[in-house]
Amino acid sequence: MKKSNFINPNLINDDLTKTIAVEAKTGQGKTHTILNHIVKPLIQSNSALIYIDIKGDTPTSEEIKNFAIQENRLNDFILNNKINQKKLKKQIYDTLNHKKILILTLPSLQNSRNSNKNTLEIIIHTIKEILTNGNRCDISTKNTTNIIFDGYEERNPLQSHIDLSIINENIRNLSNIGLTISSQKEISKSFDIDILITKD
Repeated sequence: MKKSNFINPNLINDDLTKTIAVEAKTGQGKTHTILNHIVKPLIQSNSALIYIDIKGDTPTSEEIKNFAIQENRLNDFILNNKINQKKLKKQIYDTLNHKKILILTLPSLQNSRNSNKNTLEIIIHTIKEILTNGNRCDISTKNTTNIIFDGYEERNPLQSHIDLSIINENIRNLSNIGLTISSQKEISKSFDIDILITKD
């Protein structure tokens, strides 16, 4: 396992196709690190990106939108901030197939624990379904899709039922997937990761 620090993670392009954990306490800059050292380079390299904001943070989606504008990729930017399930499958398919930038937010202050858990499960199973069923042939095997889960905070009662095993069982080992998870918990002790970014 490669270890890096917040100040200079020193990630190269190949690192962004691996499994990364960003660990630190609340307010120490996990999201800032992800946005500037993972999301921004992915947008600059014209990569497909699914950013799942478990915290439901509007400023985060706006910052990602600004990155897209700076790189002339505004037409690639898709925001689903109410998790419209009717649109979700098409949005994920378009992201995988056409290198879109899809932002999915779970507004935790408005949803119950079970609602957030169920929504996240739907998102994960939809990604897996598209990547493993017949639609897979439409997606270039050379393209890597980067999936970011920002805000896995076990101490937050609204998110405590979001189980990392759902991610591990369904998308952790899919080919051509780069996976990043931020958490205040030391998930690296129970989750198989390639790169650990910490405050230390």
